[in-house]
Amino acid sequence: MTKVRNTFFTGLVVLMSAGTVMSHHADAAPKQPEPTVSSNASATGGKYTPDAVVLNEKLHPTANLSYQVAGKRYYPQTNADNFSETGQASWYGPGFHGKKTSNGERFDMNVMSAAHRTLPIPSYARVTNLANGKSVIVRINDRGPFHGNRVIDLSKAAANKLGFLHKGTARVKVEALKASDLSNNSAQSLPQKAI
Repeated sequence: MTKVRNTFFTGLVVLMSAGTVMSHHADAAPKQPEPTVSSNASATGGKYTPDAVVLNEKLHPTANLSYQVAGKRYYPQTNADNFSETGQASWYGPGFHGKKTSNGERFDMNVMSAAHRTLPIPSYARVTNLANGKSVIVRINDRGPFHGNRVIDLSKAAANKLGFLHKGTARVKVEALKASDLSNNSAQSLPQKAI
């Protein structure tokens, strides 16, 4: 009977310890709201990653103030109507995954998001790879890139969908979007085949 009682007690301690570890692990990173996405999807590492859905969102109160990086001052736009630019895109992922973006959200390299030096936060842009014609819709929620003459820094998922994940950079066209630009977000483009 003592052996059964000891086994029961040991099992109970193990279960309680596992529950504590699981609870602590779950609390380690604050639960973030589920990203709003459309049904438009493309393959990313065996998973389908949908484009961001363009919504009318309020500007973040502090992420759109002027700021300085490496001695250069940047002045974020409050209105991106008719914004379009062409230049080099890069991507960021594992080293930043889970870290806070400029608007305080946790960066998720597996969703369609991007960093831009001056587009409003949050805002949305269509990014097109000029080499292959593939495009994605991303949500701007971070500042950057601050390396060379790059114009946008995309999440790993966006770079993968655009087909330059392994190359590292691509020449792209960036076009700002607003909700009224798209009559039917989910019909914006057909799902692309797996890369």
